[in-house]
Parts: sequence; C-alpha cells; structure tokens
Amino acid sequence: MNKKFLIIDIAVLTFFLIITPNVIGYENLLIDNIKFIPDKSIQTYQDNPPQINIISPVNGLILENKTIQIIIKCTDDTGLVSFSLDYGSQYGGIGGLSTGFGGDQQEFIYNSSSIAARGYNWIFATVYDSNGNMGYNYSIFYLNNSEFDRPSGKVPKVEILTPQIGDVLYDRGCNVSVKCSSDIGIIEFNLGWGGSNGGGVHGGSVSLENIYFNNETLRVYPGHNWIFAVAFDKNNSMGYDISFYYYNTSKDRYAPEIDVLSPSEGSLYILGRFIRDLPLDFTVFIGKFRIAALVWDLESHLHSVMLYINNKMIQNVSFEGTIFSTILWDCDRFLFGMNHIKIVATDSFGNIATKDFNCFVINFL
Repeated sequence: MNKKFLIIDIAVLTFFLIITPNVIGYENLLIDNIKFIPDKSIQTYQDNPPQINIISPVNGLILENKTIQIIIKCTDDTGLVSFSLDYGSQYGGIGGLSTGFGGDQQEFIYNSSSIAARGYNWIFATVYDSNGNMGYNYSIFYLNNSEFDRPSGKVPKVEILTPQIGDVLYDRGCNVSVKCSSDIGIIEFNLGWGGSNGGGVHGGSVSLENIYFNNETLRVYPGHNWIFAVAFDKNNSMGYDISFYYYNTSKDRYAPEIDVLSPSEGSLYILGRFIRDLPLDFTVFIGKFRIAALVWDLESHLHSVMLYINNKMIQNVSFEGTIFSTILWDCDRFLFGMNHIKIVATDSFGNIATKDFNCFVINFL
C-alpha cells in the first residue's frame, strides 16, 4: 500500500474514534443499507440451484379478462427433475399443478380461463434438479373488473412464525404457524406448501380481524421445502409471506463447526497486522486484511463454505470427502465504513452453521 494512502486511512480513523464521541455505540455510523433485513432467498445454503423465470404473467400485471397464459422457463446445469405450480386468489379458490422434467432446460406453458379471478391473484412456482437443489419464483397479478374497486391503503400483515427460514427438521410432521392481522378484518386466507415429491394447498373464507393458523401434521418432504402464506382483507388488499426449510432424513443432526481465527472482535488491524484491542464490539481494519477460519464436521463431511460481505457472496468453496478445512480470504478491494461479514458452512446432509461479525473498514487500496 502507498504510504500516502496509509496516512489518509489513519487520519480518517482518528477522526471517527476521537472527534466523534458516540462511536463506541456505532449507531451513528449505521446507514439504511447496513440495517439488515432477513432475506427471503434460499440461495445461501444451496449449491447452484435451478434458475426459474416467470415470463408470463409478470409481477404486477393487470389483466382485463380471465384468460391467462402462464409461461415459465427453468434451467439447470445438472438436469431438471420436477416442477410444481400453485395458485390462488381471493374469489377464485386455490389449486396446484405438477409435472416431471428432464434435461437442463424446460419451458412450462399453460393456458387457462379458470385460474385467474377478480382482484389479486398469486402463483408460486418451484423446480428441483438432480442434486435436490430447489429454485423458486412467484408472481402477483390483478384481474380488473368494472364492478370491483381496486384496493388502496395498507395491506394485511402476514407472518410465518414457524418454520422459520433456514430451519432444519428431522421429523416428517411440521408444525406450521402463521399469524395474519388487519385493522379492517381479513376475509380470505391461503396457504401453499411443497417439496421435491409433492405439496398441497389450504384456504378458505374467514371473518376475523386477526387469524392464527396452526397445523401440526403438515407433511414435509426430504430436502428443501417451501411455504407461501396469503391473506386478503375487506378492502381486497393482499399480504403474503414466504418461508423455506430443510427436512434432514439422515442421522447427522449437527451442523459443522466454524472457528474464526482472524480477526478477533473489538481489535484494530493495520495492513493485516493486529495492533491492539479496542473498547468496541466491532473490528477496525485500516488497509488490506485477511479473514481466516477453521471449518470442520466430524459426523459426515463438509459440503460447502461461503463467505458474504453485506449479504453478497464473494467466495464459495465446495468439498468432497473433506472433514477439516481452513478458509482464507484476502481483501484487496475498496471498502469504507461499517460492513457485515458472514461465513456459512454446510455438511453433506444439509445442516447449516453460520458465524458473522461487524467491522469498520478503511481500505482505499
């Protein structure tokens, strides 16, 4: 690193640590894009899942008649195995379709005048590849009707309490809990669920301000499973939530172990060297730095280790028959400000381990 840039880095750090009095709490350093919101994606614990693209109907489409053409394109390098489509609406009921797939690319085309109903409609599509990975996509569209006013204002709040995203189950029965609330009352509730070998839908009319759906006997399938919950209120507005979980049928119930060797929390590093401990609950880096972690799984073996900065994957290492591994990553990119670093490890049976920490970085290269 150029000495001129190092002097600038140290000067900027001094400004934050001395001139700014509230830095120890570091709330003042946070900006909106650093306040992490749980991602509705399952990509963080799968290896190269299938890609699924809903070409029609596009999300947000407004239809003028009930005839609809559904076009969904699926691709995967290792080969597609199965496809399912679930759908529902406030006034048209719920249903589902499924089919077997083959090859690395398939296009699902379906013409129907019975799926779409007045008001909001939803479709949820999933596809599985030969390695058990799951891809998904969904679309919400609206069927216009001159006698049906388009909704406005707040939408119902839908929250899937269990299972939570990333849960690993070891029993075939799944306890599903969904909480829905609305200031003006909910009149319809839909629930779709499925896995690699099947699925189902549940729904019907209700007349409550708040509903709590609980089903302790929902069937789950080996591998990745999904849930899509929908509620409609008296203003015809629609709210929804999604969750994904994994059914582990093996005897390996324990996730891999992750030991972060470097950095240590609450420390100052300059050009990758430890300088001193700081009275902070985050790490400070000036210049380039290295992340080092030891990862192992004694029950089976490691499957993959992924490294994220601010929820963006920057490294993905796959293993075959490996029990121990050391993960190294050298930062050689421009970074400034507070960053969130996460390490995710999976074993061969789908168990997941995560270690994460915050760090303040001044690296101008």
